[in-house]
Amino acid sequence: MNTESNFLNKVWDALKSHKWYVIVVLVLLFLVIRWCASSTTTTTTASTVTYTVTSGSIENTLKLIWTTKITNMQTLVFGTEGKVAKVYVKEWDKVKAGQLLAELDKKQLSISLSQQALSIQNAKINYNKLLTQYTDADKLKAQNDVNGDQSKLDIAKKDLQDLQGDVWNTLQNTSSYVQTNTINAKSLANDTQSMLQNVDQIFSFTLRNDTYSNSYNIKLIEATTSVYYNNAQMYFNTATTALDALNSQLSSVSSSITTTRTAIQMLQDQEKTLLNALSTMIDNSINAVNNAMMGDGALSQSQINSWLSTLNGASSKVLSHLSTVNTDTQNFNNTSTDIQAKQSEVNNDQAQLQIDQQTLQNMENWPNSNDATLQLNSVKQSQLSYEQTSQQLNNYQIIAPFDGTVDTVGFKIGDTVSSNAGTSADGITVSNPDAYQVNTLIDQIDIVKVEPGQAVEVTFDAYPGYVITWTIGSIDPTPVTSAGVVSYQATINLQQTEGKKIYDSMSANVKVIINHKEDILIIPTVAVQTKGNQAFVWTQSGTTPISVGITDDTNTEVLSGLQAGEIIYAQQYQVQTSSTTTSSFWQGASSGTWRSSGQSSQANSFRLLNGGAGGWAGGAGGFTRPGN
Repeated sequence: MNTESNFLNKVWDALKSHKWYVIVVLVLLFLVIRWCASSTTTTTTASTVTYTVTSGSIENTLKLIWTTKITNMQTLVFGTEGKVAKVYVKEWDKVKAGQLLAELDKKQLSISLSQQALSIQNAKINYNKLLTQYTDADKLKAQNDVNGDQSKLDIAKKDLQDLQGDVWNTLQNTSSYVQTNTINAKSLANDTQSMLQNVDQIFSFTLRNDTYSNSYNIKLIEATTSVYYNNAQMYFNTATTALDALNSQLSSVSSSITTTRTAIQMLQDQEKTLLNALSTMIDNSINAVNNAMMGDGALSQSQINSWLSTLNGASSKVLSHLSTVNTDTQNFNNTSTDIQAKQSEVNNDQAQLQIDQQTLQNMENWPNSNDATLQLNSVKQSQLSYEQTSQQLNNYQIIAPFDGTVDTVGFKIGDTVSSNAGTSADGITVSNPDAYQVNTLIDQIDIVKVEPGQAVEVTFDAYPGYVITWTIGSIDPTPVTSAGVVSYQATINLQQTEGKKIYDSMSANVKVIINHKEDILIIPTVAVQTKGNQAFVWTQSGTTPISVGITDDTNTEVLSGLQAGEIIYAQQYQVQTSSTTTSSFWQGASSGTWRSSGQSSQANSFRLLNGGAGGWAGGAGGFTRPGN
């Protein structure tokens, strides 16, 4: 007894020293006893529900949540560094496109513009002075100079013509001069004929035949001295042609009643041409003979010497005739000294006329001269410099690029700002909330149902009841992967309406309308049963096959098999759960309340359509034909 008493005392002391642990242990013990003492029962009852086939609409949608983005927002900065001189707007001000918002101090720029404007003015003055350099009086004088030069030239040409006629008439009247030229030409023609025959006899240019006594020798000369032989033959032909021309000119002079100066000149020219050809022919003939092979069946020295003697004699005659022709020509030219002097005068008058004509032309076309062009370029260059400096004015100003609202102003008058900072710290941010977009990510399963141009409804948490109906603008085919989920971005470009101010990054609820039908036969989706690929419903006549169209979470479209107003059936299941406890602190079932004492019992009903499991305690469901 003492032992038991001691043990109980120890336990009691321990409990008193650890009273919080004791309370926890007691509560856990109570809960275990309460759980074991309670009991729950569940019952399921089925009932038949009737529906009527009606006319209505079905709409399938895809609901998304995203944020807005203002598409027309810019931070405007100055194009150069400087001190802020004027600020014309403040935050929240409405602005129009082209409106001046702020300016930098541009005193130095204004000075540069003034200096360049003076440069333009000076360049124009110099250009105008150049254009008016020649007066009408100057041009009239230049024209008179040209007219005087032309008259002087005409007189000199007439004098030259008269002088030439007088001199020639004098020469022509001197019969000895004409007779001498004609006799000399005829003598040359005769000698030429003899020389050509002698050369032809040596080389047989025209007389070659197999019976010619020197045929072997000629072939030998041709073979051993082909270059000289060929040249001699070529100039033989040239001399023959020149001889024919000389004879023709002699015939013309002899048959003319009045021998003209031109005829005598032509005769002398023909003689010179013939003599040049003869001289070259004879030189090559001598070289050909000198280089011919001699001895042992070849040419003999006596034969070569004979030919050389003939050719040297011909050469002497050529030189004699050439001297005679040159003398005749010199005599003719000596009679033309006065003509040459007058010709020089004509040439000088012609040159002076050209100079004065060019001067007059320069005066008449003065704006197109090089000097005028250079001065005009100077004017244009000054204007270009001014325009370039003027364009710098844009760097000293901030101008609104579009209609919108001023969001921020990052400076004040007197601040020194940097150029092209691109941040709101040194600029003015302007936005147009009337133009914005919603970029939303759509899962790869749903993206195939969406395409550009598809209708959407956009709502905003900030404006309950405000709905914008728009269309999808574009779909980016680039996948976006996040946490293993592949999505694609669709963009909806929106315009502000009804005066609602939309801010950047506002929450937007997007409902994409996948499909929508009006005035169609619909029935509750829970009433549709399927077996394989065939859909059917229960009607008064039993199982009725039907064809179905689109469906949503509630209704299904009936394409065939039913008519409006027709009654169909579906099975409804009710699950009842009851619990009984002996504790005065707990009530069972799906919902309970704390009580101080007593018992509670509650039934919970769950609607189960098309079968399935339901209820807190679970249950089974299935479809049975009505009445069974």
